[in-house]
Amino acid sequence: MLETVLSQRPLTGCAPPGAVALLDAERELTYAQLARRIEARAAELDLPARSLVVLEGERSIELVVTYLALLWSGRVPLLAARGGAELAEHWGAAAHLTASANRLRVRRLPGRPPALHPDLALLLPTSGSTGCPKLVRLSRRNLLANAASIAGYLGLHDGDRAISSLPLHYCYGLSVLHAHLHVGGSMVLTESSVVDPCFRALYTSRGVTNLAGVPYTFELLERGDHSWLATPSLRLLTQAGGRLPAEQVQRWAQRARGWGAELFVMYGQTEATARIAYLPPSLVSGTPPPSAVPYRAACCACARRAARCSTAPCSPTAPRASCCTRGPTSCWATPTSGPTWRWAPPWTSSPPVIWPATAENAVFEIVGRAARFTKLFGLRLDLDTVEAMVRPLAPGAVAALGDDRRLRIAAPVPARRCSTGT
Repeated sequence: MLETVLSQRPLTGCAPPGAVALLDAERELTYAQLARRIEARAAELDLPARSLVVLEGERSIELVVTYLALLWSGRVPLLAARGGAELAEHWGAAAHLTASANRLRVRRLPGRPPALHPDLALLLPTSGSTGCPKLVRLSRRNLLANAASIAGYLGLHDGDRAISSLPLHYCYGLSVLHAHLHVGGSMVLTESSVVDPCFRALYTSRGVTNLAGVPYTFELLERGDHSWLATPSLRLLTQAGGRLPAEQVQRWAQRARGWGAELFVMYGQTEATARIAYLPPSLVSGTPPPSAVPYRAACCACARRAARCSTAPCSPTAPRASCCTRGPTSCWATPTSGPTWRWAPPWTSSPPVIWPATAENAVFEIVGRAARFTKLFGLRLDLDTVEAMVRPLAPGAVAALGDDRRLRIAAPVPARRCSTGT
């Protein structure tokens, strides 16, 4: 269905019409019903053609129907985590939409809309709480290429069913929806956390086959009884959105195998429409995770700092290189300093720093980032901005350091005068 929506073709007869597309705790929506809901929602909104629309809200059928209606009608959704009203005013949006489980609130906005490139389909904010916020411009080609690539290497089919364990404004969470719609699969929508009994009940009763998580998701599951994941329907566990410690990767891979499922460890960026590379389950054992294998939709090029890339297993003395991706899944981000909607090819993601593990099978270990930021709980933290925030509170120099497990701040402590009085 995703291809039909993005191509703006008539929705009649798209995908398997009797198959279930979206579910929640109470309802099921077939592909035929979803197509009718999309057309009706597009007509209800009655927004200017090729307008920008800010959309936020709960992970619900209402949100997904509205999002797909905007794509199908040629509008450009900007998916927001919070602060949608401010974003709408800043970017000159035609409307600000807020979706809940059973209601859609529409706030139309006056003003002059920005000029939108004809290829622009979607705007996503990068996952961050500090630093200069950016919007990533994604084309229809980006979305389709990424969905097809993910569905291909995960082996997705029309019997697969995901659950919204991640926010849909987050590129990883949204790519789960795209990939399953692309193959005629289905998705269960819920606002519950993975440790919520409601999530567990829905996961079990709805026959979920695929569960996606960031490192924090798996940390939450580690703290309690995670045996409920071992249902007969479970087929895939996928992990991205930050570095999962090697020992946890091994534990979850072993659990997945014991449950008759597989674990895929992946790496991605919003600028690359969610995912750039993945580690096949067969390589998890014996390869220092998290590692990545470039998949076919992304061209991964090494800017080598040494004369030749190492062909030996990954070691501290192996040469490091920068890796950038170029291809149908990648594009450039737009800073919020000014609404420039002109496309700027080539669509290239900002390069992570890697070192080759084995050039023979194109496996690389990602060891750092070119930019000074870290990701905690799925949130991007700019270390320079953290230092600037702490500096007024400290009497001297401040340093912020960190990785995807913890943030460290070093600052001098004011000397305290000892009291000699009684």
